[in-house]
Parts: sequence; C-alpha cells; structure tokens
Amino acid sequence: MACRERMGTRKHRRKTVRMLVTPVAAVAFRAIQLLPLGVVYRLAAVVARLIYALPSRRRLLDANLAVAFPEWDGRRRQSVALRSLRNVCCTFLEFIWFMPRHERIVDHVTIDDDVLQLLRTAADNGSGSIFLTPHLGNWEFANLTLNAHGLHMTSVYAKINNPYVERTIVSGRTRFGGGLITERGAAKAIMRLLRGGQTVGLLIDQNTRPRHGGIFVDFFSLPVPVSRAPATFARKAGASVIVLCCVRDDRDRLHFKAATLPRPGAEYESDEALITDINRQTETWIRRCPDQYLWLYRRWLYRPEDIDAATRAKYPFYSKDV
Repeated sequence: MACRERMGTRKHRRKTVRMLVTPVAAVAFRAIQLLPLGVVYRLAAVVARLIYALPSRRRLLDANLAVAFPEWDGRRRQSVALRSLRNVCCTFLEFIWFMPRHERIVDHVTIDDDVLQLLRTAADNGSGSIFLTPHLGNWEFANLTLNAHGLHMTSVYAKINNPYVERTIVSGRTRFGGGLITERGAAKAIMRLLRGGQTVGLLIDQNTRPRHGGIFVDFFSLPVPVSRAPATFARKAGASVIVLCCVRDDRDRLHFKAATLPRPGAEYESDEALITDINRQTETWIRRCPDQYLWLYRRWLYRPEDIDAATRAKYPFYSKDV
C-alpha cells in the first residue's frame, strides 16, 4: 500500500511539474524570439557566467579541460570554459530565436560550394550516407542547414518528457523537411533508410556502455565508450560516412565544415577501426575550436576495468569503471 501511495505521489508530482513547465517555457520561448539577436547573444554570455558560478559545474568543466589539455594553466581553462558555456547557451537560444525566422538560417550559416558538393555526392551514392556531428559549435544548425539546402536527412533524437517542449523542438528541427526517429528501436529504421539510399544524421560523442553496444576508443588519449552503431551501419550498408560541424566565428556567424574518413566505410576491417578514425576527426576539430565544445558533458564517465594505474590516474574525478 505504501509503495502504491509513493508511486501515486511521484506521478502527481511529475504531472504538476509538467503543468508548470509548459506555460513558463511558452513565455520564455516567445520572449527570446522578441529580442534583437544581438541581445540574445549578450543574454547567452550572462547565463554562461551564472552557470560557471555554480561550484559543481565549474569543477566539471575544469576537470574535463585538464584531461584534454593538461598543458594549459588554470586561467586558460577558465577562459575556454566560459566561452564553451556561452556557445552552449548561444546554440539553444539561436535555435529558439530562429524558429519563426527559419528562412534566415541559410544566410546565417556559410557553407562553401566544395563542401556542399561533397555532401551531395555522399548523399547521392545510392548506398545511403551517415552524417555524424559532435557537440561542437551549433550542432542543431548543422542539421537544419543540410535540409535547407535540399539534402534531406533523418536524425535520431531523444524524446523530451514535456509535450509542449517536445512539439516545439520537433517543429524547429523539421522546419526544412528533415525527418526524425526516436532512439528506441532506431537501429532497424536506420538500416532501412540506408538501404533505401537515404541519409541519416547521428550525434557521435555520447557515452555508450559496452553492454548497450558501445566500444572503447581513444579520445584525447584516454579510452571512452562510443556507440559502434555508425560503424556497423556503414560497414553493413556500404554507406558513406561524413563527419561535420557548424562552428561560429568572432561575429557569431556560423561556418559549415565537413570531412570524409581516410577510407570508405565498407573497407574498414572492424567497427573499432572506423570509430577510431571518426574520433580522430572529431578531436581535430575540437582542438581547433576548444571553446565551442560541450565540456559540460561527463565524457570520461566510464573507464575500462583493465587499464593500468598510470592511465587510471589521468581520468577525471567523476569517472568510474564500466
């Protein structure tokens, strides 16, 4: 009886929170859209400083940057951490601000003709293509830019609990005709799309434990668990693999970047070899724009059990054996 009552209380609490979040989110989204874009960017800087003022967030940011760039001193890590937080805030606020002005995204994001041709060639190869994006720059606009230029892409996404926020985000992400599939049961849908010659978009720098289909590969010289799914799909379907990102300049204009892997996906002898090359390309771009990566994420959360003591000591404070 007590257990049933607790479950009922939690369900009621979630419903109440959902009811409160919806009007607050609606007002906040509309308020952001009414601001001049320059004010939106200044707001992002203010929010970034408020987040950095939280000791737990500051400690996490510093620990991650110390792993990736051990040669940096504390002052440089602080500077990059603040700019990284601003970039995250800009990414979210830009997405909201441009929703009623989605046609202006094409002018806000520069994509060179040779990059566009590379992407069109990959998308038209008949064997499907996989476009991979790290949490670097504005990852939301990377997807939107492709669809705005006629490169129809279906992306995998995690559902949001609040129905209003879910509808709003989905509406924004599909504004140019892009498709979406949820994480649950995505594997079959992805393979079906690839075998039909379609393009699939995936975020690639999230923790995936081995029991959930992940493999350990190096990221800034330390093994991290990465989903093997992109490699498995590419090798089975013979799909093209492109790693892309959308990074900002000093004026907050965005620039689209894309790179192929050293070999076609079907020519890799193992999933690990392919994922390793994906990680290398991702790391190359992060090193070029370290202040635009999502250092707020616990990327080194899981470590292999069979590593030596010296390697284990390099992991941040929050790490644990998988």
